[in-house]
Amino acid sequence: MTPELEDALFTDFPDVFPGGRNVDMRSSLICFGCECGDGWAGLIRNLCVQIQGALDADPELKPTFAALQVKEKFGGLRFYINGGNDAIENMITQAERLSETTCEVCGKPGRMREKNRWMRTLCDSCAKEGGYQ
Repeated sequence: MTPELEDALFTDFPDVFPGGRNVDMRSSLICFGCECGDGWAGLIRNLCVQIQGALDADPELKPTFAALQVKEKFGGLRFYINGGNDAIENMITQAERLSETTCEVCGKPGRMREKNRWMRTLCDSCAKEGGYQ
């Protein structure tokens, strides 16, 4: 994800990303930013809006909550956290499932594609451009 999109997320959701990139990599890998394509920026932003709502509804969650890593893995979004509750876990599960039908590059509808055993969720156009089947 571009630094501009990451900066906007870290600025807009300080309760979700406490410390932003300025965290010790021994405790959180968010210091590397969001390790996925820009096409999922909307998914991640919507997820952060939902998580922020849950944190506002239960302020006791805020001191222990943090997004630890956001990345692509096996063609889907992974959003790892510390703290939270079942409702937040369900929100994350929904976003991760939605990523499996959303192009990681452009955000259009997509599906899992493969190239040299590397999986990505891509639309037809981005798959063709990247040489994915």
